[in-house]
Amino acid sequence: LYRLSICEHVLFIVVRIILLTMFAPLKLLAGMLAVAAPITALNCDGGRKCVYMAACKGALTKDCPLAYSFKLDGDVLSMEMAGYQPAGTGRYLAIGFNEKQLMGNARVTECSAIGDEALKVKLSYNPAMYNARIDGEPAFRDQIITEPTATYENGMIFCSWKQKVGYFNNDKVFQHSAGVEYHHMVAYGSTVSTEEKTGLAHHDAAEHIYYESFETTPTLSCDAGRTCVYMKPCKDTFDNKCPLAYSYKLDGDTLSMQLIGYQPKGMLRYLAVGFGEKPGMGEAKVSECSAIGDEKFPTVKLSYNTPGDDSDNSRIAGEPELRDTIISDAISKYQDGMIYCSWKQNVGPNDNPKIFQHVAGKKYHHIVAYGPTATEGEFAMSLDHHDDYDMPVYDTFELDAGDDGGDDSDVLKCAEPGRECVYMKACKGKLSSKCPLAYSFKLDGDIMSMELAGYQSSGTGRYLAVGFGDNGGMQGSHVTECSAIGDEKAPSVKLSYNVAGDYNNVRIDNEAELRKQVITEASGKYEDGMIHCSWKQNVSTMNDNDKVFHCTPGNMYSHIAAYGDTDAGGLKFHDDMQDNGKTDFAGHEEAADPTKTNLKKAHGSLMMIAWLICVPIAAIFARFLRSHWPTKKPFGLAVWFHVHRSFNILACLVMIAGFVCIFIETEWQWRGVGSSSGYWLATHSTVGIIACVLAWMQPFISILRCDPQNPRRPIFNWVHRLIGVTAFSLAVTAVAIAAYNFNSLWTNNLTYLILSFVPLGAVVVLFVIMTILDAKIRVHDANIKKIHSIRFSLVVFAIAVAAAAAIALVVMLCIA
Repeated sequence: LYRLSICEHVLFIVVRIILLTMFAPLKLLAGMLAVAAPITALNCDGGRKCVYMAACKGALTKDCPLAYSFKLDGDVLSMEMAGYQPAGTGRYLAIGFNEKQLMGNARVTECSAIGDEALKVKLSYNPAMYNARIDGEPAFRDQIITEPTATYENGMIFCSWKQKVGYFNNDKVFQHSAGVEYHHMVAYGSTVSTEEKTGLAHHDAAEHIYYESFETTPTLSCDAGRTCVYMKPCKDTFDNKCPLAYSYKLDGDTLSMQLIGYQPKGMLRYLAVGFGEKPGMGEAKVSECSAIGDEKFPTVKLSYNTPGDDSDNSRIAGEPELRDTIISDAISKYQDGMIYCSWKQNVGPNDNPKIFQHVAGKKYHHIVAYGPTATEGEFAMSLDHHDDYDMPVYDTFELDAGDDGGDDSDVLKCAEPGRECVYMKACKGKLSSKCPLAYSFKLDGDIMSMELAGYQSSGTGRYLAVGFGDNGGMQGSHVTECSAIGDEKAPSVKLSYNVAGDYNNVRIDNEAELRKQVITEASGKYEDGMIHCSWKQNVSTMNDNDKVFHCTPGNMYSHIAAYGDTDAGGLKFHDDMQDNGKTDFAGHEEAADPTKTNLKKAHGSLMMIAWLICVPIAAIFARFLRSHWPTKKPFGLAVWFHVHRSFNILACLVMIAGFVCIFIETEWQWRGVGSSSGYWLATHSTVGIIACVLAWMQPFISILRCDPQNPRRPIFNWVHRLIGVTAFSLAVTAVAIAAYNFNSLWTNNLTYLILSFVPLGAVVVLFVIMTILDAKIRVHDANIKKIHSIRFSLVVFAIAVAAAAAIALVVMLCIA
């Protein structure tokens, strides 16, 4: 027992020594960190900007003699100043603001203890390279400085205060102008209190530390019930490629607004938003963020646009005075390449018809524009013709944030019992400004009550249509349309049919007379960007015309919707269509046959695999890897040639499969130029078939090639290359057209459009890099392996990028 006790004591001592050895450095390190740790005296959150002298190295530590923070809120500048100093008496920290990078004429706010007094926040100024007291400053200090605090603790001077920086009747006190950039000069040192001078002595050190406006970097606020709207180039994001975006929120009669955009300069430029009851620029009531004439930075103003299609912007008589009664809390600036204005606007009733007055629940067109301000001519001192404009919104102001254009589904009477509403895929379940076609129907005995509505680019030369059939598909469908044909100025309800075994829409003989028997209570209009028709249709067998829809109770009927252009002869091939399955009009539904959609998706997937994966691999190996693996020749041929030939043949076979899929879907009907197809479908079909034919020519041209040593071989090489490059470019174009315009298959068109160009971009970038490498680097025995390794790595990366984009497109197409 005695021996065990000794062992325990020894073991305890050893463990204690080890622990002390381990933790001593940690304790020392902790002490060092405590000394060097930043003090949290300065508040750098909530939009505050913290600034440090160079010696601070970005943190308020024991080595930091002066740092400060600030935030401007209207005319109140909230400030803090802190720094480690040898004493809390007889010392100062000070900051001066000046429009020039000079100490002279700077308006100073100081945290100082002069004579026997305690630290206080005071105002002073620099007449030249010295500091002076302002006459009467103690008396008016309380009018400028509020909520002051001043302490000296643990070796640190700290002061905080709020400073009114609006207009004050003393030019020796700092007065802020919105958007103006100010130089910040900071200094610290000793104070003096003698018969000759009382105040700040010459500084121990001083720095010109900051030059910018007090306002924080402008941002677009999209929360707290605000709606944000972007011009098309912004792609729903505010970044340095966005020329104009705005946000708004209506609260009673007050419309809170922001206008922001990247512009080349802040002078002689404008951003503007106009509100009107009609589409177009004419008669819009405009709020603008503009710098006109000699103005150095933009301000919020009111103007209006004259009536007519060739509308001009005009000033409102007495607008500067009127502005003060309409606009409040205005902030405007040009900073970091951005024009920015925010304001609150009274949109309640007023006596001036040229100023926007909001009516609750009413829809307004929003028209935004940017450009130069006019300096001469008839409309000098106003807004010149825009560089670009957009009409992104038609809706009420009472929308919730992010409602994406509202919901006009009440137009379709969807709440009516027994009525069914059907939407095209792009509508996402509601009749909004992004919905091209929706419809509703209700069968009551022999009478079908119907509504057709959709947002279209025009009310003339366009149609919305729904076709009913027994067998599914467009062919043989009985069509009721809401169309404006030929010289018609407004849409109206009409009857037509699709030829069995064909896709062509045909007029019915004596349709106008037949319509009177079948269609009643019809109305048609184009208003606020939306085509709308409503009617009641007799679907009994009261007439024996087999080209008009007859409904037999209990039977299932397909219903297919389409929209597109008209010509003098009737409906042209649709821009888009959607098979919505079958219904018996009594609540029983059958899903649409997915075969045709699946064939389209198979066509697209196969073509993208062929053109965006196989073809780039074949071309890249032939162009950039000919000199690789010189000693390896399977079956007597170079490796690059095996890859080039194999992937090209595979691409041709996959193209044939895709070609067959789409022609089965169209039942072997040509949909390119010369058919009745819409513009983009015809263009896609024509460009695509040309690309495929050129690709299919390549193997046959290759069979005719001459020997590599033949003097005519370069001719073959160039013909082969040109055909390949042309075919690939056309194929990428065809894919891009489909990605951006075929809404029934692609939902996020812009994303797909960008992805479709990635493989082409990868090949082009690889070509540029390889060309530069070939021009700059001489290949010799010592570096050939390294050069080959670099080239091969670049090739693999380019192929991976192209393949990733293609696979992403295929996956998104298949799951859409």
